[in-house]
Amino acid sequence: YRVPNESSPNRGMVFNAAGTTQANVLSKYGGVIYAYTEKEVLLWRPTNGPVAYIGDRWGNGNSNQIANTAHVIIRVYHLREAECPYPETIGNATFNVTGVMNGDQTVYLCISGYSNVGGDLTRICESNRQWSGSVPACIDVSECPYPETVGNSTFKVTGLRYGDSIVYTCNSGYSHGGGNLTRVCSQKSQWSGIVPACIDDSECPYPETVGNATFNVTGLRYGDSTVYTCKPGYSHSSGDLTMICCRNGQWSGFVPTCKESKQQTKGSYEDIEEVLNNIRVQRKDTSAYRRSLISVKDKRLSSKVI
Repeated sequence: YRVPNESSPNRGMVFNAAGTTQANVLSKYGGVIYAYTEKEVLLWRPTNGPVAYIGDRWGNGNSNQIANTAHVIIRVYHLREAECPYPETIGNATFNVTGVMNGDQTVYLCISGYSNVGGDLTRICESNRQWSGSVPACIDVSECPYPETVGNSTFKVTGLRYGDSIVYTCNSGYSHGGGNLTRVCSQKSQWSGIVPACIDDSECPYPETVGNATFNVTGLRYGDSTVYTCKPGYSHSSGDLTMICCRNGQWSGFVPTCKESKQQTKGSYEDIEEVLNNIRVQRKDTSAYRRSLISVKDKRLSSKVI
C-alpha cells in the first residue's frame, strides 16, 4: 500500500501488505490484511488501530506517522503457461495447430491416396508440456493384386488394402508343401511371403528289394528317398542307386541292379598264355632258318666229318 501524498512526512512511501496485524490500544501498530481468489482481492483494516504506524517499530523513531488511510496497489502477474514442442511433421499428411499452450490442439489430415494406419490424428497439448496420444502415420492405400489361385487349395481374402490378409487351406488329401499359407498386403502393395503349394498326401510304395544290394529309406512321403548300395563283390550295372518319392506317389528313376564283379585269379589261363607269348621264338627268326635260305645241303660223307 502507498502512504497518501497529503500525509506528511512519509507521503508516497510504499509498503508491502502486512498479512497480519497486531493493532491494539497499546502497540498502535496496524496493517492491511488481504486475501485473494482467482477473481478478486479482499482487504481488511484493523478496528482498533491505524492502517500505517511509522514510529518506534517502523522507522526507529524517525518521521513518526500514523495514518488511517492508504492507497492500495494491486499487481496481478500472469505467469506464462508451459508450452508443448512444435508438432512433428509427418510424411503424406498436413496438419493444423491452434497453438502450443495447454489445451491447444494439432489436427493431422492424410493427403489424397493415403490413409491413417496408426497414431492419433488429433493431439492435445497437456499440462505436462507433452502432446497427447502418439504421432500418426499415413500410408499409401494402393491395392495389392488379387491373390493367385493355388492348385489343390481354397483361399479366403479379407481385402486388398494394406494390412489385409489372404489365408490358403489345402484340400483334403493334400498337405502344405512350401510357401506361406497366410500372406499380408504390405505398404508396398505387395503380398508378403511366397505362393504356397499343396501336394498330394499319397505315399510311395515300399521300395523293392534288389538282389546283391542293401538299401536305406528315409520315408514314403513326397521328397523322401531310398538309397541302394551294392554288396561287396558286386557293382552297379544299371538303374538308379538313389530314388526320390515324387508328388504322384511314385519313385523316381528305375530300380537298380548289382552284378558280380569279374576278377582274374593268379595263374589263370589268360596269364599263362601271355607268358608263353613273351618267351616263344618264331621259327623264321632263328639262324638255322636263315642259313637254309642261302646254303645247300652237302650229302658227301666228308661233309659230315667237317
